[in-house]
Amino acid sequence: MKIKGLYQKHGRYYWQPPQENGTRPKPIALRTSDDNEAINKVFELQKSQQIQHSISCGRMDAEIENYLAAKKASGEHTERTQSTGDIVLRGISKYWNNPLLTNIDESTILKWRQWIVQQPGRKGQLMSDSSVGGYMRILKGFLSWCHRTKRIPTHPMANIKMGRIKRTKRQDFCTYEQRDALLATPPSQELDFILHIGFFAGLRFGEMLAMEKNWLFVSPDGKHGNITVQETQHWKPKDKELRTIPLHPRLLDFFERYGLRKPFMLAPHKTEWKAAPAYRFNPKKQLANHACKCGADFVTFHTLRHSFATHLAMENVPMRDIAALLGDEIRVVEEHYVGFSPVSKEIISKLRA
Repeated sequence: MKIKGLYQKHGRYYWQPPQENGTRPKPIALRTSDDNEAINKVFELQKSQQIQHSISCGRMDAEIENYLAAKKASGEHTERTQSTGDIVLRGISKYWNNPLLTNIDESTILKWRQWIVQQPGRKGQLMSDSSVGGYMRILKGFLSWCHRTKRIPTHPMANIKMGRIKRTKRQDFCTYEQRDALLATPPSQELDFILHIGFFAGLRFGEMLAMEKNWLFVSPDGKHGNITVQETQHWKPKDKELRTIPLHPRLLDFFERYGLRKPFMLAPHKTEWKAAPAYRFNPKKQLANHACKCGADFVTFHTLRHSFATHLAMENVPMRDIAALLGDEIRVVEEHYVGFSPVSKEIISKLRA
């Protein structure tokens, strides 16, 4: 009987296992010169390797790799979704000690949820409802895929009620005084750009990174202009639509100093999109240090956008207009900013007695 990989050397039998992930394992000495004994040993080794392979493939870490690869290949996941899913799922797998998928049941998941609820968030407080809900949804997506692809016979989260994510109004925004203090002494041109474009145009940080010079229009007399958030070679807007934001007078003055830069308005100027926004450029620490010096240690990139919208709401700008400038749904804008929109006496006077 001829078996692939079985050969003799100096009268003794050896077996060369098949390739794994493009590499060929070392030959295994069978320590026999008898034909039948060598064949039986190879059968035992093959059976053992098949068992080990099936156990490995049934482990959570291995299936996370398969899940993310499948989602990326189908185009269902963006780079950011891939990165977030990888971090969350591997954190769960580590907590469960890389379990067999068949050992994950409803009680296991509920115990993990109870544990994650008690974990501190970024500011030392307990994990928010929305964060816990997000983690649960990532896990459910993974387990749903495992069930659809017949890696597990039953769905362990089928009877778990996810509940609605509690959305709380974001109260963090800069006053006009805090805004001007941050703008007075930025430590770098990059941060100066970020602060101006955040406070006076409400761009998301990812949009700041993607901004190219053709987004910017300034009239020949320099008295008006706009920013058009649009799709680029490397990036698509979150709302998938163009939106145009008129330039605030202070932005007009800023761009006169800053000028037009390429290929990206925000340095460093790289010709390739290096997995932005997480890796191409991220002055998070620089912003945090500057904000702390200015007495506004709560400030993040999103605080700038939130301040832009909140200031508009405080000036009684209609929610529909704010939503158009932000590229968000009116419902979302109302949830976050309606509390800052003042009610005028003229509106009250129109109420019937």
